[in-house]
Amino acid sequence: QLACHGKKSIVISTASWVGGKNTFLGTAYIVVGAICLFLGTLFLIKHLKSPRLLADFNYLHFNESNRRQ
Repeated sequence: QLACHGKKSIVISTASWVGGKNTFLGTAYIVVGAICLFLGTLFLIKHLKSPRLLADFNYLHFNESNRRQ
């Protein structure tokens, strides 16, 4: 048998239903969510102001040399 001479202990900590006291992850989620909400609103306004039709080929310019002939 091996003798490790370790100790057993119970760790008591303060944690709420959202975890510990580190607020970085919660702050990061709120910041990323606010950025997504802002960009989504910006793209919605752009789409409502100047909509693009579905399958509209007017914005594709990779084949301009054949178009001019």
